[in-house]
Amino acid sequence: MYKYLIAVTQLPTLPNVNPMAGPNYVGTYSPFNRSWTTASRIDQRFSNKDTFYGRYSQGNYSNRSQFYGPAVARLEQGAGQHPRLISAEQSFALSHVRTFSPTFFNELL
Repeated sequence: MYKYLIAVTQLPTLPNVNPMAGPNYVGTYSPFNRSWTTASRIDQRFSNKDTFYGRYSQGNYSNRSQFYGPAVARLEQGAGQHPRLISAEQSFALSHVRTFSPTFFNELL
């Protein structure tokens, strides 16, 4: 098992750094993405001529950097911290439709 692990483990990119004293590998990895979204919707028919629609959506998105190691840690607030981009997203929509006749209506968005 030991020989297999050594064979598949990448060599350090900073061989002069003792791994017990600091990180000795700088490289890339697949980014870690996390996102979520929630939404609420209301549809209301007040009469045959008046309808109302409302929607509220909220979400979050975070992404870790594709690089890690001492070089990135120096650029951030300290060692061991991974850079993250967080984007908060919100949207809101309202619609009121008033039908005056089968061929004439007004929609307020």
